[in-house]
Amino acid sequence: AYIHNLVDLNFSKEGYQDMWRLKENSRHGNLYPTHGLGPICQIMNINRGDQMDYLVSVSSNDFT
Repeated sequence: AYIHNLVDLNFSKEGYQDMWRLKENSRHGNLYPTHGLGPICQIMNINRGDQMDYLVSVSSNDFT
């Protein structure tokens, strides 16, 4: 699985230059749209003789 603890990197002064990752958490958008797509592509055999032409990632406000 691609799960790891980033608390020290996100909140320590030495973690990331200019705290870029923490700033990105407050913005809209998906920084890594392919992360969730990987397992789906494996199940669908995409990129094993078949491939995607493009990927579009969008975001919106909460649906509350």
